[in-house]
Amino acid sequence: MYESKSHDENLLVRRNVVVEGPDGSGKSTLAAYLSGALGMPLKLTEGPPKFPGEIQQRCRRYLDYQGTVFDRHPCVSQPIYAQLRNTVEIVPPALMDEFYASDPVMVFCRATNLDRHVVKIYENPEHVASVEERFHHLVKAYDAWCLDHAHVVFRIGQDMEKIVSVIGVMTQ
Repeated sequence: MYESKSHDENLLVRRNVVVEGPDGSGKSTLAAYLSGALGMPLKLTEGPPKFPGEIQQRCRRYLDYQGTVFDRHPCVSQPIYAQLRNTVEIVPPALMDEFYASDPVMVFCRATNLDRHVVKIYENPEHVASVEERFHHLVKAYDAWCLDHAHVVFRIGQDMEKIVSVIGVMTQ
């Protein structure tokens, strides 16, 4: 456990867990499993930005969460997906610094045998087209992020109980 940012110096909270990776890599399944097994709330992805400035608002809001499992976090996914979309929506460096300084446990779900994007109901056609067109670039961008930030790498088919035991220790 580590000390929270609250004014109560005696309050200890668990580290956040951020589960990241391309669609279809087992991310949502693993995040839900971790949430249940570790007794931590689950924050599902909200999808692509819906209006200008929304990603910054979302990042600020997410920084207030403690002891939460995230099925994607905009401070990770937005810089990766922004490379594929015609957008100028960025996460300001100060927010990125604050996010990484909060020291969440980073779990990377490595895409295996994927050749296309898995379409979600909340995605607009322009987003789907841009991601599908450059899906292999997206996978490579996530792989590069993993090399710099991931604490744990997960692949579909791995024993989730082993992942839970490792992450359980890391969140204390």
